[in-house]
Amino acid sequence: MIIPIIIDQPEDNLDNQSVYNKLVPCICAAKQKRQVIIVTHNPNIAVACDAEQIVCCRMDKILIKSHILPEQSKIKKLRKM
Repeated sequence: MIIPIIIDQPEDNLDNQSVYNKLVPCICAAKQKRQVIIVTHNPNIAVACDAEQIVCCRMDKILIKSHILPEQSKIKKLRKM
């Protein structure tokens, strides 16, 4: 049985270069073998890791949006979130 990986805010205490050069490759490698669930405040992680599904939660509206995005619209949709 392959167990999913759940990570809460992996970008905390990392600069943008470390996120892109160290964290993103690890997440991409992990998602080849198992489901990876990440809670983040950084939408760039979702884009760089080529997220297949994104759930956007907003506390002010108590709104949850679930998106399965086609390749071309991923970046545009994430920028609007």
